[in-house]
Amino acid sequence: MTQRTWIYIDGFNLYYRGLKDSPYKWLDLKKLCQTILDKTHKIEEIKYFTATVSGKTDPHKPKNQQTYIKALKEYTSGFSEYYGHFLSHDAWAILANPTDNQKFVKIIKTEEKGSDVNLAVHLLNDAWMNQYDCAVIISNDSDLAESISIVKKQHKKIIGLLLPPNCHPSKQLMRLADFIKTIRHATLAMSQLPYNIPGTNIKKPTKWVIETELHEQKISYTNLLVTDIKIASQENHEISFSFRNKKEYFAGKALTIKDKLHIEKIEKLRNK
Repeated sequence: MTQRTWIYIDGFNLYYRGLKDSPYKWLDLKKLCQTILDKTHKIEEIKYFTATVSGKTDPHKPKNQQTYIKALKEYTSGFSEYYGHFLSHDAWAILANPTDNQKFVKIIKTEEKGSDVNLAVHLLNDAWMNQYDCAVIISNDSDLAESISIVKKQHKKIIGLLLPPNCHPSKQLMRLADFIKTIRHATLAMSQLPYNIPGTNIKKPTKWVIETELHEQKISYTNLLVTDIKIASQENHEISFSFRNKKEYFAGKALTIKDKLHIEKIEKLRNK
């Protein structure tokens, strides 16, 4: 039986839990959901809740965000976006390594406001309007628990959760959801928008292209290293490699001098 399915996405929750340090920011949200959900779900609407980012630390961020949202609007049927706002204020934070003379430091704390409230209101209103049979929420924000509870009790709707990677599921949301699925990194990789959005002049931001290319090169080079280490071992050459450092390299950190020496040894063996 086909279900009318509407998707509700907390953009910042998804970004900071699953996309911030990844090469998968050019994410096709509809394809992502179609890949994870079964074929009974007919995705009719995708509502994306976010706020305009600041360019204070990176002047390219606002433009990249707007380019991405424009791409989604052009490429994704049923897509709509809704904006909250940022609030900045002074706050005191505990130092990670406090000293006898200083235990706290004054910081400027920036918080995104409005997305969770906007999402909750739309979830409730759309249920009252009987717009969907199933609502799928991409968020791990426990503040949504009450609105989900009302939708289930009063409107008998099905609620699904797609949890961003690298997050501990909210117990409150888990108790309310009819089904829960985790977004895997492999699924993010398979669910990317076209580099150029057809019929437009919109294309993937340059910085995001570079991040993707560097990631692919690292995967390729890391696999090469693993293969070459096995070859060297078979030839009874004493070559070792620090797995800790290999993981650091994979994560995008610089190789140490020791790592470089190991790589040089392996490359010499390959050329013999």
